[in-house]
Amino acid sequence: MNMSNKLTDLNNKRDLEGTDIKLSFYAGNQLMFSNIGVWLDGVFSWLSEKDWALYPAYFENEHMTMSLAYHLQSNLHLTIFDQKSSDENDRLRKIILKNQSNSKRDVRVVFYQHGLTKKFSEQMTFYSPTTKCLIHHVNREFVLVSGMLGDEKQRQFAAGDPHLVWNQFKGTLAVLPLASKSSESVFTLQTSLNAWEEDQGMMWALSHKSLDKLQQQHSQLMEQYRK
Repeated sequence: MNMSNKLTDLNNKRDLEGTDIKLSFYAGNQLMFSNIGVWLDGVFSWLSEKDWALYPAYFENEHMTMSLAYHLQSNLHLTIFDQKSSDENDRLRKIILKNQSNSKRDVRVVFYQHGLTKKFSEQMTFYSPTTKCLIHHVNREFVLVSGMLGDEKQRQFAAGDPHLVWNQFKGTLAVLPLASKSSESVFTLQTSLNAWEEDQGMMWALSHKSLDKLQQQHSQLMEQYRK
């Protein structure tokens, strides 16, 4: 299946309960989502595809929601914790990857941010190379998205339509730092897992009208992860 068909399939499943583990957040009062895909052994798939066994909201309490995903062929296990922030506009997502096989795995986790509609009155997405994050500007409000996992130097970011930037065969993103009139973005995190080894990372979506405040929060989360 090519990338176009995969995205069409993703859009068709977007509103079906239990078919995906997507993160929702708001940008300028507009609902947006972050979907997860995984590039593994040269093959890419969204968590919504049949290659995965999904258990959304497997456990939930007042502090977090835990979901599970298991890749049936490679024996890669994902545990996803959506943490409830004191700020209702912020979303923090912790991901634990475990290689439950006897072979080494090179894994790239793909995060695709998008809205239900592309008809926002005011929208733009751009990449900040100094702080390593993507910034969505929607209806006079900013949303900053980024994350950390494995080799920090191997992170890749691109603004705009994933049809234009994501190469699913190579598992790489083309350089596209700015996308006007677009609320879409993609970034990837990479790690290598030996047999039965695990690694953990974080992804966040922060929303505020002040870009300076978002940059400060972003820097704090980066430092928190590095510790």
